[in-house]
Amino acid sequence: MDEDVLDVARTIRPYLEQLVGADAPEYDRRIAELLGSAQGGRDADDELMSLLSGSAELHAWAAQVLADEWHRPPDLQPVSERTYDALPTPEPTTVSARKFRCPQGDYVWWRRFVDRDPPRCPSHDTVLVPCDR
Repeated sequence: MDEDVLDVARTIRPYLEQLVGADAPEYDRRIAELLGSAQGGRDADDELMSLLSGSAELHAWAAQVLADEWHRPPDLQPVSERTYDALPTPEPTTVSARKFRCPQGDYVWWRRFVDRDPPRCPSHDTVLVPCDR
């Protein structure tokens, strides 16, 4: 199994509504199902990659996350790594965000603001735990 593909699939789940709108629940259900299969030892990489290529938006988002060494969502990647030209700044800046994961391994959420508590895992209704990048 390709841990990079699994990590992108975990990370995309909170963004599905933004990326695919009304189709988000079905994508989320299928991703959670495939991640659960992978946790059980089944190689689900090809199916996940196929699913993440299901729309141009998902494909572009997943490619940008895969290209980032820490698999950060595009909105948390340094400005200098984004695909558009930002306003000039003295130095490129990065967003300091903490990564949280489901203990069952199928959901990842990044905290952008210190005053936000992590949500519960939508698959297992468990508290997300901090993890190393």
